[in-house]
Amino acid sequence: MATQTTPTTQIPQAAPMTSTTMNNVVLLVRLVKSMRKMGCEPYMGEQDAEIAERWIRKVEKTMI
Repeated sequence: MATQTTPTTQIPQAAPMTSTTMNNVVLLVRLVKSMRKMGCEPYMGEQDAEIAERWIRKVEKTMI
């Protein structure tokens, strides 16, 4: 009796985080937190272009 094997996909290893990368991540997290404090809502991934445009306009108003 032959056994069937399932094909496996190899997951590539993530690149090591450098101090520059970590600094960029920290800055991005701080920026997102401060924008939320100013009333910017997170984008929920809606596919409707009008909803996405309204979200972009809200972000722009928050940043100005």
